[in-house]
Amino acid sequence: MLLLLYVLACATHNTPLVTTLSAQSGVGEVARGVLEEGAGSPDVSVRKKSLQALITQSPEPAGGAWGKRGRWDPSPYVQRATIDALKKRGSEPESIAMLEELVRTPAVEPYTRGYAALALPRDKDRLGWLEKEAEVVPAWAAAPLWLAVAEAGSATGLEQLRKALLTGEVPLEASFFEALGRTKLEVGEALEAGLPKMEPELVPYAAGALLQLRPSPAITYFKAIFAGEEEEAIADCVDLLAGIAAPEAIELLQGVSQRPDWLGELALAKLVGRGVLPWSRLRSWLKEDNRELQGLLAEAAMVRWTTEPRGPGADAVAARLSELLPTAPLPLQLQVVQALGLRGDLGSLEPLLSEESQPLRVAVAVALLGG
Repeated sequence: MLLLLYVLACATHNTPLVTTLSAQSGVGEVARGVLEEGAGSPDVSVRKKSLQALITQSPEPAGGAWGKRGRWDPSPYVQRATIDALKKRGSEPESIAMLEELVRTPAVEPYTRGYAALALPRDKDRLGWLEKEAEVVPAWAAAPLWLAVAEAGSATGLEQLRKALLTGEVPLEASFFEALGRTKLEVGEALEAGLPKMEPELVPYAAGALLQLRPSPAITYFKAIFAGEEEEAIADCVDLLAGIAAPEAIELLQGVSQRPDWLGELALAKLVGRGVLPWSRLRSWLKEDNRELQGLLAEAAMVRWTTEPRGPGADAVAARLSELLPTAPLPLQLQVVQALGLRGDLGSLEPLLSEESQPLRVAVAVALLGG
């Protein structure tokens, strides 16, 4: 996918954010400045993270000028981050209106239009125009819109969604299958029938959705993968299952965690991150110099501390991650910063606002501002 990378003209935005650091010696102001600078970066990863935080926290409707910046950004990745931020703003009318605008705009990349459609409330009031949009987007990109229409109560939408699943004409979109797995619609049979017709790279995601709708055939699929010798395929499925709430996903992960190799360690970290197993299962990792294990430890913390930032063993993990922060490679630093931010362990993060690395500065700013 061709990404147009350019810096948008920097908009003046003087309304202060409501932040957790607004009264702490200007640290919040510095962090905000880091995000504003990042919003104009030619680096898409920096720009999307900065804009997402600014839009989420802005007191202005739909994120004010930052929402408009994100909505018109040339990168679909930045637009998706904007959609995520708008969705976090809940039922705010202006945010919903901007999501609708993204769905309606033909110039917006089709996958992104579907992503915006799935972020909309499922109201019958928008059935008419959503159906029209689903009819005009390319067939391979229409399934997310049909899913949104069907969940709003449209019989036509349900029929078209089942047709797309039966024929395998679905987008190469993890977010679509994540939403499909959570649906209450009766589409499991169609998904199972269409699975063999889908592109190979789609099948794991489709099987993940099927696991939540019609578990038995999906369990058979994943067990076949785990019994094979393709380690990367196994690792991809472990990552996928870690994000699925179904008890069958936990059982499959527990099976992989018994392996004596790195895949077993990967599954073990996922189970700890999900809160299925205690931090004590990773106690020996706290003394490890192995960067892979350190990364898995940080990843587990990023997931678990979203809902359970304290509890037995969490303080020891946080202390170890803080020790790693100054000398860790950038990818691990970014993970650690996010994890510590979730716990509110901000003391070790503030000095990093002056780091040379812009991705690190932005990650720290997001953590400090609670974004």
